[in-house]
Amino acid sequence: MLSTQKTLSVLILTFSLALLNFAQADDSPKHQIQFEHYETLEVTPDVLRVSFKALGDGNSSQEVTQQLNTAMQQAVRSLNKYPQLKLKTEHLQVYPVRDRDRKITHWQGSQSLQVLSPLSAENETWLKQVQSLLSYDGMGYQVSEALQKESQTILLHNALKNYQQHAKQIAKAFDEEFKLTKTKINAQPNRAYAPPMMMRAAVAAESIPAPAISEGTTTLTLTISGTLELDD
Repeated sequence: MLSTQKTLSVLILTFSLALLNFAQADDSPKHQIQFEHYETLEVTPDVLRVSFKALGDGNSSQEVTQQLNTAMQQAVRSLNKYPQLKLKTEHLQVYPVRDRDRKITHWQGSQSLQVLSPLSAENETWLKQVQSLLSYDGMGYQVSEALQKESQTILLHNALKNYQQHAKQIAKAFDEEFKLTKTKINAQPNRAYAPPMMMRAAVAAESIPAPAISEGTTTLTLTISGTLELDD
């Protein structure tokens, strides 16, 4: 009876050691490769942004404020004829001008008007109209919110497609099958608008040609990092 128990114990121990060795062999580390894929997309801005300024000069702050209000109201009234435009008035400033003895000699002021417009041949018309009422202060181009979202969707689609292709190329170099075990999408904090290309100039009140500059492009960037595991 004792001999039988010893034999059974030996068999159980041997079987347990065999299972342990099998588990250790099965848990052996796989060949893993970490890699990154960079994807970029060039986007052409689709919105024109122009800044104007109303300037005032008078004997009192009230007089200057009235000058600014009148100029701004005339400009806004003129631009309201174009429903595609988006207008924003900002940065109203009225301040005293002093002589060497710190006495107030007169008052000056300014207020800004920003105009956003889709790219259109009609832009030249309203530009000339406003330049007869306000001082031209700068021009640039930017990407609309709608185009930004559309471009980011395209960028993500292209990035994921090329990321998987990148993984296949790596595995092919090792002549091995593979599986992706980890993927992380790192979208750079792209601004909603393209960096402006500003042009500043002193513009006379008489009619002048609309300023012309190239809208250029802005670059969206997306990085996908991952880990692929080769099947040895």
